[in-house]
Amino acid sequence: MRWILAMLVWAGTAQADGIAALTAAADTAFARMPDVMIVDQVAGQCGATAGVDARVAYCTSQNTIFIAETERAKPQTLFLLGHAFGHAVQVQHGV
Repeated sequence: MRWILAMLVWAGTAQADGIAALTAAADTAFARMPDVMIVDQVAGQCGATAGVDARVAYCTSQNTIFIAETERAKPQTLFLLGHAFGHAVQVQHGV
């Protein structure tokens, strides 16, 4: 049982490192990239309603990407974060 718990903790840490690595890569590649914030829930952040993706969302007015705490350790979160950075590039660089 301890081994399983250790693996779950390690997986969460690895994912958090992935978020940091992806954020660093975006910052290196483009100027004015958004801050990334882990929040309890995306709804309510930056005017987001229940209709906004509850996992990861980019706020143009605050130039911030919000990641729901519940999504932090899921493998697909890096893909969603990359997608949000793509929107940031579009907004910040007029693409």
